Amino acid sequence: MTLSGGAFTCRAPCPGIPRASGGPGTNDPGRFRYPVVSLKSLLNLGWLESYFEIVGPDWLDSRIVAVEAPVPPDTTREQFKEMLRNLITDRFKLQYHVETKEVPGYVLVVTKDGPKLKESVAPDPQDQAAFNELLRNGYSNRTPHMDPDRFEIPPRGFTGIWHGVDGGRARITGQRQTMEEFALDLGRSLHSPVRDATGLTAKYDFIVNNYAFFYGPGGAFLPSEPPSGPVTAPGAPGPWENPFPDIFHALQSQLGLKLEPKKADVRVMVVDHLEKTPTGN
Repeated sequence: MTLSGGAFTCRAPCPGIPRASGGPGTNDPGRFRYPVVSLKSLLNLGWLESYFEIVGPDWLDSRIVAVEAPVPPDTTREQFKEMLRNLITDRFKLQYHVETKEVPGYVLVVTKDGPKLKESVAPDPQDQAAFNELLRNGYSNRTPHMDPDRFEIPPRGFTGIWHGVDGGRARITGQRQTMEEFALDLGRSLHSPVRDATGLTAKYDFIVNNYAFFYGPGGAFLPSEPPSGPVTAPGAPGPWENPFPDIFHALQSQLGLKLEPKKADVRVMVVDHLEKTPTGN
């Protein structure tokens, strides 16, 4: 695995930044390349699914590295993350500890009128075979298919939660998902912990359509109250009108679900030591 380091400053959006390529689920599974990545993003790739957030020195966001690595055949995404965690710990001499803190969060509950959800059925074997073939050929290199609303259609046989964004509106498509999985996904999008308290135990297919969205810190949604006029979103270029309901109202009207505020204890990864420059390859 090759690593090189340096400093990087860019005001979003940053045009021309090369994207990651290769690795599990692509058409080049035997080699992973990340030409430009901040140390904070690299830590997020390895650990963020295990912690609510990762905190450390300010320079984690501006110090960049380039990563290129061979990947053994049939490596899974989880195995690749473990490889990445071992690499960071070894090459950057990472030391960290875990803290618990209380943060604002939500519980996902059913409204008084009941849920508006469709229970899933088993995937069609032909669709599943088509999706498996797509994974073998390189999922990230697929040709997108758009619907009349300009949202990308999930591939045949897809199981999971699919996000689409078009300007100031967004869509969530869930296929064969539990409410616990949906709550976790909402938490990642809201950058707040969300706990499932619906009492629903089946798997469901659902769509949350045309709700208001903006690109802000953490990919935040609009506030819980519908905008009555121009809204200035943190990180957005300026005031803009958005006629669509926010995610809170869309969940209630479209799925019969509600996000109720409730504080939660979360685990935070605190970086105690990390070298700015990796050791030799």
